[in-house]
Amino acid sequence: MIAARAAAAFGPAVIDGYGKMLANAQHPVGGLDAILGLASIGVCHEAARRATIDVIQNERERLNRRPVIAPEFFALGFARALRLLESAGSGEPPGGPNGPSFRVDPFQADAAGSYPALETLPAALDLPAWK
Repeated sequence: MIAARAAAAFGPAVIDGYGKMLANAQHPVGGLDAILGLASIGVCHEAARRATIDVIQNERERLNRRPVIAPEFFALGFARALRLLESAGSGEPPGGPNGPSFRVDPFQADAAGSYPALETLPAALDLPAWK
C-alpha cells in the first residue's frame, strides 16, 4: 500500500503518467499497479475522481484490441476499481480484509470476484500512520 499512498500524495498531476503506464501494460502486474495508482488518486482527490474513472473506462474499452497477458485479470481490476471509485464518497462501506484471499494474496481474486487490495484501499489510505 506504500505505492498507493505515494500515488495519492502525488495526486492529479500523475494521472496521465498512470494512464500511459496502464495503456502500455501487457502483463497484469503492470496493469494492476497502474489501476491501483489511479484508484488511489481518485479515492483521495474528489475533484480528480472523474478523470481517473475516465482513464480506467477508456482502457477497459481498449482491452480486447490490444495484446495483453491474462486479460481476465485486467478486466477484473477495471471492474473493481470502477466500482470503488463510483462508490467513493457515497457512505457505502469500502470493504475490508475479511476474505480468505486477503490472508494469502491481496491481488488474488476471492470467491466474490474481488481484489482485496482494491477493496481495502480507502481504509489503507486513511490510516493515521501514513499521514
